[in-house]
Amino acid sequence: MLKPPVQSDSNVLKQRVITGVVLVILVLCVILLLPPSLFLMAFAAIICQGAWEWSRLAGLQGSTLRRGYLVVTLLAMAGLYKLPSEQRVVVFYVGSFWWVLAFYLIRRYPALGPHWKHPVPMCITGLLVLLPGWTALVQLSSSPHYVQLILLLFALVAGADIGAYFCGRAFGKHKLAPNVSPNKTWEGFAGGILLSCMIALTALLTAPLDPPPSLRLVLLVSTAAFAVAVFSVVGDLFESMVKRLAGVKDSGSLLPGHGGVLDRIDSITAALPLYVLSLQLVSLP
Repeated sequence: MLKPPVQSDSNVLKQRVITGVVLVILVLCVILLLPPSLFLMAFAAIICQGAWEWSRLAGLQGSTLRRGYLVVTLLAMAGLYKLPSEQRVVVFYVGSFWWVLAFYLIRRYPALGPHWKHPVPMCITGLLVLLPGWTALVQLSSSPHYVQLILLLFALVAGADIGAYFCGRAFGKHKLAPNVSPNKTWEGFAGGILLSCMIALTALLTAPLDPPPSLRLVLLVSTAAFAVAVFSVVGDLFESMVKRLAGVKDSGSLLPGHGGVLDRIDSITAALPLYVLSLQLVSLP
């Protein structure tokens, strides 16, 4: 009996790089070229795909249940879109608190895993993962500077990932969460956080502000960048933990070399609620 060919590491890497470049170009086009309404529609489609993939991770059997979960997500997104701006802050606090709880679940994995590995709590968890991030995108899109703010968020999250990768490879010795993601180290984590803070400070110090940023603002932005980067790492680790609970390697197969959409937006959805709260803290529009 013939076995299916196994892709070599070089082919997988090539596929991953090509997909990654295409994704970056598409995301930049969506952010830079589309008006806020179409921008939100594009990211609504991404969130919906994430919900569809989550329904599989949650253990929903059959397309009917999975479509039902997608409909619930869509209705919730529509309701949050119509929510007055001043009331959305509650969603951001709930989302931020959820990611603190998620960190606790990660630290207690695998001991607590069997206690919430059930479709109902898993489906609720999916809404907590996706909806605060969606609400944060709606809030950001109402700002006249939403393009710069969203690009900065993507830069902070990418910085945390890139810094962790290179510092982890160069200096990594101590495992960050060996039961969830064995390749991540504390050294890589520190490098990623440092790079994110440097990106945030560079953006602040080069911005055309009048008067120039005070020391207080510099400290606030540094602290906010630190927290947002930490939350992005928590989002990545949490999805890795959920995939382990579900017994799958990737959330889906839509993106060649990268898995599913959830595998690419886990850090972003975790960072978004706190990012918007941080912008309010430093009184930026």
